[in-house]
Amino acid sequence: MSNRKSTKVLPMISFALLLAGLMAAIRTIQDISQIAGHIRDKNESIVALKRLRVDRLISPEALRALEALSTHEPADLHAMAAKFLPRNPIEIQEQTPLTVSSGWMLRQAHVTAENVLLSGISTFIGKLESERPPWRVRECSIAANPAEPGSGQVSLRLEALHKEDVDQGNE
Repeated sequence: MSNRKSTKVLPMISFALLLAGLMAAIRTIQDISQIAGHIRDKNESIVALKRLRVDRLISPEALRALEALSTHEPADLHAMAAKFLPRNPIEIQEQTPLTVSSGWMLRQAHVTAENVLLSGISTFIGKLESERPPWRVRECSIAANPAEPGSGQVSLRLEALHKEDVDQGNE
């Protein structure tokens, strides 16, 4: 008789476990959709904060100063790197420019180089920042090469403003 009870109880227990599993799965799906919503909200907030950062980057006074410059293009990174960091190939990755104001774009670049002369790095940065419009260093990482004194690797995150060429045919 006890064998008969267990054959009746076993399907009920299995059914109860199946229902519990289904309820847990439904609850997990609901939680995931809520979390995805929070992630979307956070991402939108980050995008809005980046827009605010860019908007603050170019004040009306800065815009007037930029417009008064004789050139509206920052220095060519490849040419500058070849001149001031000539020992090894330099990797330059530019991101898609962001519009900041009245035809002005924010260019961002990541420059990396291995086995460069450390003295050339400061010259390179100084020259980039003295150009008009300047490249600005947002992040800089320099590591010396213990095997070769005076050399090392560099990683730079740079930003520069440039005027979008909207009047190309009217000049």
